[in-house]
Amino acid sequence: MYLYEKLLDFLKENKLLFGLSTHNDKEVDNAINIWKNYYLSYIGFGPIYKPISKEDHDPIVGTEKLKDILSKVPLSVVSIGGITLENISSVIDIFHSYRKEKYELDSIAAISLFFKGNFEEN
Repeated sequence: MYLYEKLLDFLKENKLLFGLSTHNDKEVDNAINIWKNYYLSYIGFGPIYKPISKEDHDPIVGTEKLKDILSKVPLSVVSIGGITLENISSVIDIFHSYRKEKYELDSIAAISLFFKGNFEEN
């Protein structure tokens, strides 16, 4: 744990971005504890939809869970997983509707927005 704490101190002192991918309530709670006790810039949360980038993805969390996370997480959230041109507007609407405060790094990561079909073939 000592090296981990030193790394987080270094990231914080140098104002470097550091985030954790989360996929369920337990991981989100863990990330919030790291944010409170050490340092964290943002969490990634998802997959919101079925991603094309990998077959062995975590269970799809869906938009209802994204709403829940946005209403309770006190740091920036990057929504991840299966976000395409067809569904990106609904994810953006969720951010606008369910965020009590605005966070600098709230955003969307969208591999599926730029690739179609099998990710490895693109």
